[in-house]
Amino acid sequence: MGINHVQFQAGRSMSEFIHRYGTEAKCYRALYKWRWPHGFRCPACTGRTRSRFRRGQVIY
Repeated sequence: MGINHVQFQAGRSMSEFIHRYGTEAKCYRALYKWRWPHGFRCPACTGRTRSRFRRGQVIY
């Protein structure tokens, strides 16, 4: 049986990953930063206003 190349690729260890993204809040902040590195901007109008959705309700 050969080695699993996905499992043994270079990258973060599990402990590093958990330290950086181990909670929902940490993961959300990282995704937000990657998606909008200079802050949120609407792609249609370049405005900064946004809304958030959470399980069927809109949060402004």
